[in-house]
Amino acid sequence: FSYTPSWVSFLLFVIQSLFLKASAQFYLFYKPNIQRGVMTSFFEGFNNFLKTIFAAFACLISITLWSILFVIPGIIQAFSLSQVFYILADNPQISIAKALKMSKELTRGYKGELFVLGLSFIGWFVLCTLTFGIALLWVFPYVNLTYAKTYLFLKHRALKTGSLSKDDFLQENNN
Repeated sequence: FSYTPSWVSFLLFVIQSLFLKASAQFYLFYKPNIQRGVMTSFFEGFNNFLKTIFAAFACLISITLWSILFVIPGIIQAFSLSQVFYILADNPQISIAKALKMSKELTRGYKGELFVLGLSFIGWFVLCTLTFGIALLWVFPYVNLTYAKTYLFLKHRALKTGSLSKDDFLQENNN
């Protein structure tokens, strides 16, 4: 019987949140064939760590509350908030509330496609299991870069349709 102290769970949540944002920062600005400090953008992802942690808590609370209704609304809410870390990586000074609203607007009409995108990686993760995790060295970057490019597609689509404006994506000076 395993017991994990609550402070360990909290610490793991904080570390996971920070690495999710750092990973989003890295893959969002990844450019192949550039020799200049590739890891710089990854480490820049740890900037504004308190905002990242509070954003992760806001997402967790929202998804949990929707999951109390039933599992399906919680899953839909998770897809609705899936772009928050990319928005924060793209706009470090944006407020958490605005990032949540923008994520909902970006994913409006695309939650089904995001679900299918997630399902498309099942075969890759089975391969990772069969290779005892060795394939993760190739699959993890592939999956993360795919989700970063998905954010850029959703952003471009929102700008093109007018559901979000360029002003929404500009950095705010007042938090």
